[in-house]
Amino acid sequence: MEQAKTIGQDDMLAVAFQAVRLYAETHPRPLHVTLGQAAEMLGIPMDLLMKMMSSKKLRLNDCGLIPIGDIDQVLASRAQHQGQMQKVVVQKATRTAEEARPASGRSRSDSPDGTLMRLVEVEEAVRVRTTTIYKWMKEGKFPKQIKMGFVSLWVRAEVEAWIQQQIAVRDV
Repeated sequence: MEQAKTIGQDDMLAVAFQAVRLYAETHPRPLHVTLGQAAEMLGIPMDLLMKMMSSKKLRLNDCGLIPIGDIDQVLASRAQHQGQMQKVVVQKATRTAEEARPASGRSRSDSPDGTLMRLVEVEEAVRVRTTTIYKWMKEGKFPKQIKMGFVSLWVRAEVEAWIQQQIAVRDV
């Protein structure tokens, strides 16, 4: 009777890499992709892809396709941004656990000197939800955020001044 041969994890990885190499050799990379393919390659929903097109980060050619170079630029920009964020994570890890986490267990802001606040900190400071904060900003009743990529940050001094203003209005 012949015994079943077990394949180790290293052997399975070697086979997988060989399969990917063979696929890449037989299926050349397209010069242009459809909107659906672009969304899949970037790992984003279609509505976000449309926003990227309206902001000129992605463009359509005459046939209604997206050049692969545009996709590569977005992916390279994302990789660069992730590299910067990893540096921030390392900086945060070197701080003590007490400084890095408030009592609720949510993460603190990315600014080393504490001048900027993430949305979770703003929510904790003013004790309202995100929708209320953004509604107040739209109405001009709350300090506006600073956009850094996909992250919204608030100037701590502005939020604290707003809180003090609310206290002063209450005391009048």
